[in-house]
Amino acid sequence: MNPVATFGCGTVEALLERARRVCPLPDPGEGDEPSRRGWRKSTTDPARLLAAFPSLRLKPGLALRAYIYRESIGGNGVIWAMPESEPFPEPNGCPRERDGFLDPPRPPGAAEVADAIEGDGSPGSYLEASLFLREAKEFGAWWHGLDWHTHEILFSDPWAQPSRGGEPFADRGHWDWLAPEPTEWRPTVWSTGDMVRVTLHTRSACGQQAICAYEDTYRVGSYRPDTNRSVVASGPMGYIF
Repeated sequence: MNPVATFGCGTVEALLERARRVCPLPDPGEGDEPSRRGWRKSTTDPARLLAAFPSLRLKPGLALRAYIYRESIGGNGVIWAMPESEPFPEPNGCPRERDGFLDPPRPPGAAEVADAIEGDGSPGSYLEASLFLREAKEFGAWWHGLDWHTHEILFSDPWAQPSRGGEPFADRGHWDWLAPEPTEWRPTVWSTGDMVRVTLHTRSACGQQAICAYEDTYRVGSYRPDTNRSVVASGPMGYIF
């Protein structure tokens, strides 16, 4: 594939900042009481998350609906695409995804979010899709439920880029490279024929410190990717929360 666009810190961080402003945060003490644990409807409209990515839109006739999960040590969420004319049922009235994490409720006829979005076809729209789908998976997550939000996207050499959250990050000599060190760290969109690929690199100091590579491959016109995540380099233990 040939690179067609790279994206700098300003563009990507602005998208993520807009997206994360609308993520539902836990109420004080939420999840501590047994009666408040478990799945419930989200009071935050997940369509606001999609609106943070201007090159994307929802397919006509669909609406996004979300449930969030709360307990004392953390939380998670799930977003579904549904016909906008269908009612949004309470979680206890839905079948469960028994092969999914925390067995989330799935209303009848609900579709995966990736099948419900479309875009303007630009290289940036595929980058936005890769970011949106990860932010959507992290919708409602906090504390022990966090995964993607423990990662920082890299735009340059990891030891030259300041840490956004101030987490400890070991010196270069304490790392083992498991794959060749990238020559281009910035998020990049590649294209050939009817395929588009988005590559991202991240670092995380949560648990085992790691530098990760993400590859999302799309067919032109579709915003459902085939996704691969690999660890490029492994460092010492970081923090545990």
